[in-house]
Amino acid sequence: MNLAFLVFALAGFSAVLITHFSSSTAYRINDFWLAVLSIYVITSVTAAGYVINDYFDQDTDRINKPHKLVVGRLMSARDVQWLYLGLLFESVLFAIAVFWFTNQYFFVWAVFLVHIALFVYAARLKKSMLFGNVLVAFLTVAPYALLFLLFDPKHEALPLLVFLSSSGFFLNLSREIAKDWEDIPGDKATGARTFPIVYGEQFTRKILLGVSVFSLVLHSILVVIYAQSEQCPENFFFVVSPLLLYFAFQIILTMRIAQDKVLPKEISSWLKWIMFLGVVWIYTLWLFL
Repeated sequence: MNLAFLVFALAGFSAVLITHFSSSTAYRINDFWLAVLSIYVITSVTAAGYVINDYFDQDTDRINKPHKLVVGRLMSARDVQWLYLGLLFESVLFAIAVFWFTNQYFFVWAVFLVHIALFVYAARLKKSMLFGNVLVAFLTVAPYALLFLLFDPKHEALPLLVFLSSSGFFLNLSREIAKDWEDIPGDKATGARTFPIVYGEQFTRKILLGVSVFSLVLHSILVVIYAQSEQCPENFFFVVSPLLLYFAFQIILTMRIAQDKVLPKEISSWLKWIMFLGVVWIYTLWLFL
């Protein structure tokens, strides 16, 4: 489900870049197939991250999510290792293909670095305090930067990238913290020192509230700045309309976090809806920009 959502989001962002900003005529491949190839590589890297995370997270998942346990129930540990290596190999191979078609070497280096970061996160940082959450939030928005560099060499879509990256970063950071809050029983049993375990649920709630308020204020300012810029389209209302619902959901989430009875699972659900609205906004940009 997460991978399908990733493809849906990246396809929309690629469509915006190709339709309104692309000038990559020097490439050996047309924009459509380059987008397909790039998104496939990014999805493979992400899938590898999920696989290695499940491998290292067996003990915690047996306590927190026994019904979703993969390693030892659906697949053996050996099979998971081979699956990870297969995804690692083919994602690097196709990343080299992207380099061959475009001469953009940064894409291959990015794939290498993300693979290393995901492995280190799963093996070491996931059970640490906050740093792992920040790393995952950053890696979640990195694909948008890669597509931006491939399809917009003039950097005309930079305001769009800033808005998407910042909103995605804070939403995913909040979700990672909420997931750690939800996973306290299993994390405690395996000796993890996540933020909710070290500082408690009440302080975790305050951090989530602070991140939510900061994100809301920041993105409101960015929208106002964009509305006053020369890049603002004439049909700005149609472009911004989905954002109004996006902001409304974010305000409701902020109010819910401020209440003592809210549960981390509810916070995660609200964050998923807000992310979905953000992707809907991307497709609105494609149609009305």
